[in-house]
Amino acid sequence: MPGTSAWRTNDAVRFNLACEALNSATAKLFEAAERGELDIDAAATQAASLRLELLAIDGFDRQAVDGFVNEVNKRVGRHMVDQS
Repeated sequence: MPGTSAWRTNDAVRFNLACEALNSATAKLFEAAERGELDIDAAATQAASLRLELLAIDGFDRQAVDGFVNEVNKRVGRHMVDQS
């Protein structure tokens, strides 16, 4: 008998939304770099940081996944540019 995943369907959908938010944010970072609004190294560093944040999330923790999506969407709204 094949094993079953502990993920419920909506958990997988939520995690996919987090991946989509990350991909969108990454694209916006590199678009900002292409326009000269952000240094390419800073864009790559921020993109890598976001990816590591996503990988550190427990996919079963809905609150953490939703929080990541909300934070990424908030950053995208600010064009992801962190000059600090």
